[in-house]
Amino acid sequence: MRARTRRSIIYTGTILVAICITTISGQSSGNDLFPFYDVGGSKYGYMDRGGQIVIPARFEDVGNFSEGLAPVRFNNKWAYIRTDGSLVFRRTFAEARGFSDGLAAVRIGNKWGYIDRTGSVRIKPIFKFAGDFHDGLAQFATSGSSRHYIFIGKRGFIDRRGRVVVSPKYDMAGDFADGLAWVEVNGKRGFINRKGKIAIPAQFKWAGDFSDGLAPVLINEKFGYIDAAGEFVIKPTFDLAESFSEGLAAIYENSLCGYIDKAGHIVIEIAFIECKPFSGGLAAVEISTMIDGKRELRWGYIDKNGNRRVPALFTLAGPFQGGIANVRDEKERYYIDVGGSRIDAIKFRNGNR
Repeated sequence: MRARTRRSIIYTGTILVAICITTISGQSSGNDLFPFYDVGGSKYGYMDRGGQIVIPARFEDVGNFSEGLAPVRFNNKWAYIRTDGSLVFRRTFAEARGFSDGLAAVRIGNKWGYIDRTGSVRIKPIFKFAGDFHDGLAQFATSGSSRHYIFIGKRGFIDRRGRVVVSPKYDMAGDFADGLAWVEVNGKRGFINRKGKIAIPAQFKWAGDFSDGLAPVLINEKFGYIDAAGEFVIKPTFDLAESFSEGLAAIYENSLCGYIDKAGHIVIEIAFIECKPFSGGLAAVEISTMIDGKRELRWGYIDKNGNRRVPALFTLAGPFQGGIANVRDEKERYYIDVGGSRIDAIKFRNGNR
């Protein structure tokens, strides 16, 4: 089925897709900075939500700010900067990710470990794969390899001291949310708690993250929602289902999508080609529209009442965070505000950023 195939790509590559289309959140001191690409200089920098340059474009690549710091690459090495653009410490790494729970995963040589905000190694680089911390736990693997940006290898979980809480025995796993994480073994998914104990047996063909107390699952070729006890709160009747966000979840029927509330009631009609989660009160939806006499697929934004707030003009549309969203049309990438107005100071290249 077309919708399921398209969304399964996003399920397996969430972290990688998010790097391309999300903006910065969770910064300290209330600073909202957003990456931009200087087409002329072929470098990245950061701007504020008004499009004013705060950190000039001088980096080969950049990551999102988290906990007041951001990973940046220059001279083919990664380091960290503050919100004023200054280096936090001189140490550099082969790869670096954002901070979560006070720690950041970095690659030193061919192994991953974790540093603190001073650059000191807190968990030695002994892993082939190291995830971000959620609810005090992070995924890890000691063997395996990456294929098409997806890590293939047995996964477990460590705590912030590097102690193994769950041994690496799962084929795939999700991050902890609401105290539970989905895990996959022998092609079936279930959920474990923060102690590594099975909370919901592996019985589902697919399962997503818990959010607002519910998780989407696939059983008998239909999607529904379960609670933390593993009981169905919304019966499995959908062709596809997403996790809840801001009280609503995208569901698919007959290759079209709409949104339901936590009671399972359809609150936004099933009329879109593809639906993304709500963020900042708006959600990106893809519709079929006429452009220059031809029917084309384009992205726009709706509010929680289903009203179209930003016209469907884009070939790519990211979530609203900090009051702006990253979009792309046929020519270039740029930011828009919640009214759909272009923040014109910054341009992006037409590519994978």
